[in-house]
Amino acid sequence: MDIAVRLDDPNSPEARALLQAAHELMQSLFPEQPPRALSLAPLAAPESRVFIARMNLHAVGCCAMILHRDFAEIKRLYVAPEARRLGIAARLLQAVERAARQEGYNLLKLESGARLTNAHRLYARSGFTACGQFGAHAPSAASLFMEKHLRAAAPPPRSSSG
Repeated sequence: MDIAVRLDDPNSPEARALLQAAHELMQSLFPEQPPRALSLAPLAAPESRVFIARMNLHAVGCCAMILHRDFAEIKRLYVAPEARRLGIAARLLQAVERAARQEGYNLLKLESGARLTNAHRLYARSGFTACGQFGAHAPSAASLFMEKHLRAAAPPPRSSSG
């Protein structure tokens, strides 16, 4: 099984299909939230990055990152039902974390639905901890806010001459 995660265009047909599936899942899980149409505009902005996971060349997962002034925010982590429990979500998170570091960020944040306990376990295993509301997110009992402080990549070892 070949799994690859790469930066992608949010307007590509594969990305659009995955982002639409993620949107529909959230609408079904949180019917008390006002219904809204999926907007890809924020994910196509210059400060956004969208990653697509492919398994044997088939797009099976996505995750977006939006770069803010002081932190990077994870958005729309989604894995298609047929590809769950294969470590794809963890690989997407690792790719986002690597990209955040490369962009010079030391802090990742996310907002998750309070009932998404499997996602919360994944985030906790990945080093995320609970935090307060941030950015434009309104405080809500239906939301859980988490963050992860990133360590800078270790510098390459110095060579010693004899």
